[in-house]
Amino acid sequence: MKALKVTENGLIKFGSLDAVSGNVLAEMLEIEHSKMLRTIKQSIKDEKIRKSHAPDLASEKLNFGAIFKEWEYTNSRGRKYNTYIMNEDALYLVIANTQSKKAHELKVW
Repeated sequence: MKALKVTENGLIKFGSLDAVSGNVLAEMLEIEHSKMLRTIKQSIKDEKIRKSHAPDLASEKLNFGAIFKEWEYTNSRGRKYNTYIMNEDALYLVIANTQSKKAHELKVW
């Protein structure tokens, strides 16, 4: 999957899919990227469990489709790191499971 455009605010465009990367989200929520990765991985695990317990809801009755894709980015020092890119539904899951002041503000908002 090749990024077509990365905007100034960190939104990544992949054809018709808009996504945000874990490192950008971590920066926006003012938490360490390593902590964000743990939250993302737990959200992926929880979503797989939810889908396996309610396959009918997962695909037909519930209009929810969290997408998580592994991604590599280069930081300002030129080092490469692994992260995830997430669509809007995945973003909601991760923010809901993130514990930070900024995440709380988004949840309330």
